[in-house]
Amino acid sequence: MKKLYMYITGLVMLLGCISEYEPNTIGQIEGLLVVEGMITNDTTEIRLSRSVKILDDFGEEESITDANVLIECDQGFTFEPVCVSEEGVYIIKVDKLEPAYKYRLSINWNDKEYKSEYLSPLDTPAIDSISVESSASEKPVYICVTTHDNEPEPTYYKWSYREIWEFNADLFANAGYLNDKFYMFERHTSQNTYYCWGRDSSKVMLLATTDKLTENLIYEKKLIEIPRDHDKLKILYYIEVKQNRIRKGAYAYFENMQRNIEQAGSIFSPIPAEMRGNIVCVSDPKEWVLGYVDVTNTTIMKRFMPELRDLYQASYDCAKNIFTGMAPDGYTYYIYSGTPTVPNLYAPIRCVDCTYDGRGTKNKPSWWPTDHL
Repeated sequence: MKKLYMYITGLVMLLGCISEYEPNTIGQIEGLLVVEGMITNDTTEIRLSRSVKILDDFGEEESITDANVLIECDQGFTFEPVCVSEEGVYIIKVDKLEPAYKYRLSINWNDKEYKSEYLSPLDTPAIDSISVESSASEKPVYICVTTHDNEPEPTYYKWSYREIWEFNADLFANAGYLNDKFYMFERHTSQNTYYCWGRDSSKVMLLATTDKLTENLIYEKKLIEIPRDHDKLKILYYIEVKQNRIRKGAYAYFENMQRNIEQAGSIFSPIPAEMRGNIVCVSDPKEWVLGYVDVTNTTIMKRFMPELRDLYQASYDCAKNIFTGMAPDGYTYYIYSGTPTVPNLYAPIRCVDCTYDGRGTKNKPSWWPTDHL
């Protein structure tokens, strides 16, 4: 899903650029640099990719991992990446942004030089709260954020998050396969398929502004929608929300891109020339570069939310789908007797194996508060 989103983002922006070229070049424009990320006092993540031909398969994503990427300060010093992922994400540690200094992103790639504009770091208000909104029982659960700013001018926000949740299979199997090895399971050992941990992070843009509000307050902005039968609600849920104040120009850029993606039938809507972003190719100023790199301090709030347990509603009754004798396809051990005179019990794999179909892993965070394994 993330790759599809990234592709659509680049494609929407690329299609908006076509009006700058001759009509007969449609379907031939490729290789434009796409830059995603912002410079922050937290871990700065800059993702580089390049656009593909419009008629190419959207699964063929072209990440850039061989660029020379730096954060430059107007005082003459620079910050280099500490690592680069296969997805073209450059991790840069800045730690502190000096309010009197200005910063920009510098990229050397494909024998060309690209730079964003020098910007002073914005101060970001603290997050007031992370809360849960749950109305009627048949409707989803929402994780929301509330924040305010004491400044009189309107504030523009962008959020991201990561989440971890502990959950369990519906039935505890006393035996089965873990990492292709057969085990007799016990609850208090890590060799079981009952307790697991799932992980996810934000994939889409989360934006809001107080520009047209009577007070400088964002109240219970919905960040995440969770169905009632999702594993996130089962045992214990944790979320870490990052909040950034962004400039009005950055907000307009991201909002326009978001609008093109979300509105049905508008993926081919043109993006005006003023929405090109704030990155230029120094080597060739006429070359299009897709992206907006802001400079802003990050505020973070972390929360365990045990109250979500009370909102879980199972949508499948595993106890009614137990077999004896030969296990049908898609079933595995539920109760392994260990003797030929007593029949084994079998249940759907999803009912007894929390790792099934990528739902979760046995990778428990070292700081997790429960004693389950």
